[in-house]
Amino acid sequence: MEASKQARAESESTYFRAFHEATRSGDPAKSATAVMRWLDRYDAAPGPTTFGAFAADADDPTLDRQAAALDQTLYGPSAKSAGKAWSAGGFYDTVAKARKSRRDPAGTLAPLNPRDRD
Repeated sequence: MEASKQARAESESTYFRAFHEATRSGDPAKSATAVMRWLDRYDAAPGPTTFGAFAADADDPTLDRQAAALDQTLYGPSAKSAGKAWSAGGFYDTVAKARKSRRDPAGTLAPLNPRDRD
């Protein structure tokens, strides 16, 4: 029982919910930290996970704009005024859309009984 609780606590979906909560707070620093923690669970590929790679795979200009606005909000020279360009809700929505499309790229289920094509 304890192992299943631990597995659930460390699951991709748990970290995605934490990312959602961080964006609901509207805090850009919390949102940035939470999205990176989630990406560590989402992308099982070896090596460091980058948001840039995730965004490139998504091929969504809205996600690119939101990520750039978040970077500007956090690290730009006029971070206080740049925060108006970043939208916590918009950022969450575009990440959620990219997550869904990457999990189910065709929008359909795989065949139940695939046949080998020799």
